[in-house]
Amino acid sequence: MSSMINFLIEKGRCVTCWPDANGSTPLHRAASLSTPYNLGVVRTMLQHWPQSAEVCDASGNTILHLLVCRMPNYQEGKNLLKFKDIYTLRNYQNQQGNTPLHIAARNMDIIMVRVLLESSTKLCIKNMEGISAASLIQHHNLLEMLRKRKMTWDECEAAEIANITFLRKRMSILGVEFLLSQDSERRNILHRLLHIKDDSRILKDDFIDFVEQVISSFSELVFQTDLNQDTPVHVLMRNDPTTPVQIYSYNNQHNILSSPLSESGILPVLLELCNQGILIQQRDQASLKGTCYDPPWLVQNVKGNTPLHEALIANNNGLLKRLLRYDQRSAHLINKCDETPLHLLAGCPLYVESLKKEDIKLMVKVNIEAACSIDKEGLTPLLRAFQTGNLSTAAILCTVSSEAAQTPDAKGRTFWHLVINHPSGYYFFRLLRDEALRNLLKLKDKNGNTPLHLAIEGNRFDLVQVFFETWELERKSSSEVKWLVDLLQLQNKAGKTPGDLIGESSCLPPKIERSIEDKHELIGVRSMWGIPTTETKTYVNTMGIIAALLTTITFTAAFTVPGGLIQDKGTPILIGRAAFQVFMISDVLAMSLSMMVLFCLLWIMATGNSKNSVVILDFSISLLLASFYATIMTFMTGLYATLFSVKPWIAIVTLVLCSLLSAHASNPQIYRHQVAYSFQKSYSYFCYHVLALHC
Repeated sequence: MSSMINFLIEKGRCVTCWPDANGSTPLHRAASLSTPYNLGVVRTMLQHWPQSAEVCDASGNTILHLLVCRMPNYQEGKNLLKFKDIYTLRNYQNQQGNTPLHIAARNMDIIMVRVLLESSTKLCIKNMEGISAASLIQHHNLLEMLRKRKMTWDECEAAEIANITFLRKRMSILGVEFLLSQDSERRNILHRLLHIKDDSRILKDDFIDFVEQVISSFSELVFQTDLNQDTPVHVLMRNDPTTPVQIYSYNNQHNILSSPLSESGILPVLLELCNQGILIQQRDQASLKGTCYDPPWLVQNVKGNTPLHEALIANNNGLLKRLLRYDQRSAHLINKCDETPLHLLAGCPLYVESLKKEDIKLMVKVNIEAACSIDKEGLTPLLRAFQTGNLSTAAILCTVSSEAAQTPDAKGRTFWHLVINHPSGYYFFRLLRDEALRNLLKLKDKNGNTPLHLAIEGNRFDLVQVFFETWELERKSSSEVKWLVDLLQLQNKAGKTPGDLIGESSCLPPKIERSIEDKHELIGVRSMWGIPTTETKTYVNTMGIIAALLTTITFTAAFTVPGGLIQDKGTPILIGRAAFQVFMISDVLAMSLSMMVLFCLLWIMATGNSKNSVVILDFSISLLLASFYATIMTFMTGLYATLFSVKPWIAIVTLVLCSLLSAHASNPQIYRHQVAYSFQKSYSYFCYHVLALHC
């Protein structure tokens, strides 16, 4: 775009002074371009219209204020101040009273600080806060940094792409002191080299030899921190092990092997070189009095992370044992989120294959207290593992630390409450077999819910089935198994037990239905017809209407008998036929059963016990079903008695159709239970639970 910009400036030079709605001129906008294009556009504008440098933006900043942290190197800064209009701005104060030197010192822009100091900038000017530029320079220790050489842009790029040939050439020109150079963010050459980018082409042997040469020449480089307080070891641990890199050797430079960084074997070698440099520096510190460095393993950056934290965040777990072998104290440090390394290890995703049971046990062993420590989210490492879905790690932590298994989160939920939310039931069954962990199922959250409450409310009936299966297995081996009985009797703050929730559920799977048929001692009485207790009132109203209709029909049929009555006597004409006698008995039975249903429904409304209501409701359904059968029998025997002597085939067809209807209605595929079974169970419950209470 340089030709277009030159053309526009030549046609309208004065436009470079025009501010927009935000108070920025084109010259100010040019400062925000990417380095080094910003300086090229700025120089072009100043050459055509130097007066544009005198215009300030809405905050009172000049172009010199805006170029802080945007100067590519020292020489470019010196060339810029050769413009007379720029040179006169070196002591100019913005609305906050800050000169360009204030801004440069506060942002630790060593290049701009050096350029301004060499241009006779005043150090005693104070801003609105009463702070001088000299105070800022002293506060950030910039004078010591000014004594160090700054890496050029080309050198930074060469270090990042591991261009060892270029770096060796620069070292041959500048000498070994070149290795002490730093960039604008106070990163040394090790910081740059140990950050391996995607698809980097690395000559492995040459790369490792150069890093070894750097560390052996200046071992203190391993201890130096950048603006983010990161040591080179932090940068090394931050490398993603899945990053694709291209590795080749001296003897095989044409056949390049592209593979993940974890398979290249470079990271362990570099980590060992850093450790050797640390040992060398510690040995020198022991023999000589001087600057004492903290071991990089214990150095925490601005986020409070040690190299061990950074390795776990990057899922670089293959180096876990090495880091702990160098210094186990790093496992005790917490970052600014109150996370121990064990928190980060437990939060590793499931696809991390290098995470092994031995690694987790080792982390717990070196810092037992970490298993129970709580981060800012109120989570222990165990709860963090359940939150991320890493159930395998969670299962190991449960067995390794029983104290951690009892620690709840901010909502009072233990790990049992969290495992309910995960689709897999394998680890649930595995943990349920542990008696010590199973006793924690009685712990309630802040709403009074046990894990079994949440499983039923969340329709996790696969886990409910695991409860029953585990109880059955233990009951066969021991006659004193009471843990599930006690668990089903615990109430939440709403006064509901897990047994109540099972009884209220309207979507129990058939497998659960079969499991609880013989477990009434566990969950109380549940309708054998699958009627939820919450819908009892609806069923009572519907059954009352049906029973009343049946009573009316059968009562009317008793006095409007088929064939008519003898006028003088008022007795039925067909009283002597067997079919008519069956008709009368069936009608009486249907009428009596339907009336009995109405009595039972009245008892349901009168009783306040939900279990007794369920028993009576089941008994009422059985009576109503029997009344239906008796009504069908009444209908077909009445037709048979009146038609057989006149039209036998009609009577026979009636018998066949009604028999088929009765057979189909009693099919167990249609109803949940056979009629005989319903009568047996309902009669027993009725006798023991109802008659004993009401008679």
